[in-house]
Amino acid sequence: MDMLEQSPFLQGLMLGVIAIALAWIAYIAARRPFYNRIHEENQNQKTTIYEMAQSFSSDLEKLKVENDHLKTKLVTLSAKPRVAELRDLEIMERSVRLMHEQYPDFAPIWQKARQQAEVQDNIIGTGAFAWVKRKLHSQSQEIHTTEDSLVKNRELLGYE
Repeated sequence: MDMLEQSPFLQGLMLGVIAIALAWIAYIAARRPFYNRIHEENQNQKTTIYEMAQSFSSDLEKLKVENDHLKTKLVTLSAKPRVAELRDLEIMERSVRLMHEQYPDFAPIWQKARQQAEVQDNIIGTGAFAWVKRKLHSQSQEIHTTEDSLVKNRELLGYE
């Protein structure tokens, strides 16, 4: 202590160190609320992101289940004979239209073959075959509403 009282240099040095220490403490104390606010906002953002991730994961699970149901429904509908037949008929209709456009000589031959097939169908339309057709037709009445909606969808999509 004696040295401190005798030397003005050491006195100034000590005052400077004390002033710097007080300034540094004041600086840290002034920055502390900003750090606390930033920390709180980071925590809020983490919480928000976590909640969003939870909701997205639950939505994802719901969509996966719905996707599985739709896949099953698609397989079931595709397996039904009437739907497969309608698809085949659409493909045949498009192919006949293309043949008419690309090969003009095709039209008379096709019409003649079609008339012969209609005559054969009318002949088969009597007797036991007719009874089987009527039974199949009565069962297909349930599917008719589906067919009508498919035809409307085809027209809306521009297939016809």
